[in-house]
Amino acid sequence: MPLFMCSTCGVADNTAVSGYWQQQHAALEKKAEFKPLCSEHFFGAWHGRFPKNLVAGWFVDASGFVWRESELAKVPANLGPFTPAVLPEGVISLAKLSWFCACGWTGQAADLKPTPGGATSGLACPSCGATGGLASKEEAANG
Repeated sequence: MPLFMCSTCGVADNTAVSGYWQQQHAALEKKAEFKPLCSEHFFGAWHGRFPKNLVAGWFVDASGFVWRESELAKVPANLGPFTPAVLPEGVISLAKLSWFCACGWTGQAADLKPTPGGATSGLACPSCGATGGLASKEEAANG
C-alpha cells in the first residue's frame, strides 16, 4: 500500500490503516483541498503497525505518495516527477537540531547517550554525563 506524508506532523503513514481514502472522499465531496492526516491525527491514536518515521529526506511522487531515496531506483518513472518532501510548517527534523550542554559540549542528537535505565530514563551529555542542562536549537544553515 502507498505511503503518504501527514499534513500535520510530517510522518509517513500507510493509506490502508490511516483513513486516507475516507479523508480523500470527504475532501472531494466538500470540494476542499485534500490534506491527508496520519492515523494519530485522524483517529486520535497511532495504529502501531509500524514505527513513526518523519519523511525528512524522502521524495514525493506526482500522486503525493512518499518514497525513500533508496526506493526510487525501483519505482516506475511514470510515477514521477519526484520532488523532495517538504515537512509541514513548524515540524523540525531532528537532523536539523544541534544539541548543547552547560559543560560546553555541542553535537547532534545521535551523539547523546541514554542514561542508565534505558530509553525511558532520558538522555545524557556524552562529554560530562549530565542529564540536566541539555538543550537543542534548529540549525538554520541546514535549511
